[in-house]
Parts: sequence; C-alpha cells; structure tokens
Amino acid sequence: MGGWFWLIALGLFLVLVGLYMHWSVVLLGALVPFVPVVAELLRRRRNRHP
Repeated sequence: MGGWFWLIALGLFLVLVGLYMHWSVVLLGALVPFVPVVAELLRRRRNRHP
C-alpha cells in the first residue's frame, strides 16, 4: 500500500517540475523581444551623460 503513495508523490513532483520548466521557458520567450529595446535605452542613456 505504501508504494502507491510514493508513486503518486513522484508523479505529482514530476508534474510540478514539468510545469515549472514549461512556464520558465514561456516567460523567457516572452521577455526575449524586449532585450534589444532595453539595450537601446541603456545605450542612449550612457551617450547622453558623458
């Protein structure tokens, strides 16, 4: 009987790890297009203040 609990716990753990990885990749993909915009704003700020 105890083996079932370990299998359920392992399954839930793997589901949570998969969701964490999935949403990390989704958020990273959503933020990547803003990197050039931020880089350009920082470059302009540095050039404005010599």
